[in-house]
Amino acid sequence: MNFFLDSTVFHKDYFLEKHFNGHLMNIVKKYSEYDIYVSRVVLEEVRNRYRLNIDKYNEEVLKLNKHKTEFNKFKIEDHPSLDIGECIKKFDDHFLQLVKSGLIQIIEVDNDLLPELIKRSIHRIKPFSENKEEFRDAIIWLSYTKYVEENGLYNCIFITNNKTDFYEGEELHPDLKKDSNVFIVKPDVRTVLQLKDIQAHKNTIGFEIEIKKQLSHEENLKFFESETIRRELMDIFEITYDPDPFESPAIVDSTREKEYLHAKNQLINETEIISFNISSIKIEDVEAFNESATIYGEIRVTIELIEAPRIFLLQYFRTGAKKTIYEAVFSFMADWDDNTKTLSDFNALGISYKSV
Repeated sequence: MNFFLDSTVFHKDYFLEKHFNGHLMNIVKKYSEYDIYVSRVVLEEVRNRYRLNIDKYNEEVLKLNKHKTEFNKFKIEDHPSLDIGECIKKFDDHFLQLVKSGLIQIIEVDNDLLPELIKRSIHRIKPFSENKEEFRDAIIWLSYTKYVEENGLYNCIFITNNKTDFYEGEELHPDLKKDSNVFIVKPDVRTVLQLKDIQAHKNTIGFEIEIKKQLSHEENLKFFESETIRRELMDIFEITYDPDPFESPAIVDSTREKEYLHAKNQLINETEIISFNISSIKIEDVEAFNESATIYGEIRVTIELIEAPRIFLLQYFRTGAKKTIYEAVFSFMADWDDNTKTLSDFNALGISYKSV
């Protein structure tokens, strides 16, 4: 079975190490009948995205370090920035090692594809469309199909979540089926791991039950109480939470009421989390391959907020404030290493909440 990756597979996992990507890599490492192929275009796109995110991180660090001068009394140390050269070298070395070890194969761009790319662009043959010209997608796809044809491969899976350019419904677009009859398309690695051939390598149900038991131990539950996990959940709640504005603030000087009414449309709500406590953790599912597993579950938390409207233009108004308590439920996944009996790579997937 041959896996051909689009850049969507690398979302939040530039090194193909976390969650389902990690499982797939382990399966390819252990069983010789599986191979992973990555277009040079995909790898360069992921590399560039990685670099841009490092730049973005360093910009945020620079802002934080500038603001710390407001709190000199507390002797706050500078936040460390990332050396972009070292990070990119780590990326390049990582994939060079994957190639040397035979875990992935890089498919280079073939210059002979240019005439076909031009023809498809003119006639809007997939992955081109009426609204945009996807040279990148076309290069990736045609590189893969040409490689498959030249090397006599079959049982090939193209993993991409780009539904617009590669799909019709849940299947490969008919235009693309004309290029090759050996491909099927899947949206993500998790879906690929559900295939019957790969499920045969999955651990026994008993092993997954044993992991659930081990996750009930106090040392593993402390993983979810870590400051890193709490901060991630808080960040997600603050991004998701969008309360309705108050109808009016508390005005100290009634003579300025007219000015307040003029500025009423300038109001927004500011919120501050003053307490955030995890009340329960529920492990719902475990998917185990070899000595690693991905777990799914729910974390229930109570959150106490101070909510206050703010007036941008009339800063001299004093504003009203109130406390609100919410109960939030986060769905999550995390990785389990059965050798070290530890959890890692927590990732919150969704959230629901209500006031209590």
